[in-house]
Amino acid sequence: MVKDSLNNLYFTSGYYNKGLIKFDSIFHFIKCPYNFKVFPLAIDKIGNIWCRTDNGISGGNGVVKYSPDGLWQNYTSVNSVLYRDWE
Repeated sequence: MVKDSLNNLYFTSGYYNKGLIKFDSIFHFIKCPYNFKVFPLAIDKIGNIWCRTDNGISGGNGVVKYSPDGLWQNYTSVNSVLYRDWE
């Protein structure tokens, strides 16, 4: 679970619903467009939420960034400087 500068909490949504839950006195589901689970790790200075991934089969699919404007981006060893796609 991570907390942003406005004290909103973000945590994993569960096994079947792939995405994040935002809690700001109300629970909001934020669906991830990728077909794997995400686990929030950190929020950077501009509000991006960085998550590790798990596809349930072979481990991870790199890292995923959820930006304050609602966009998701997946970084892997193919499209970034990541050494490998799992822990």
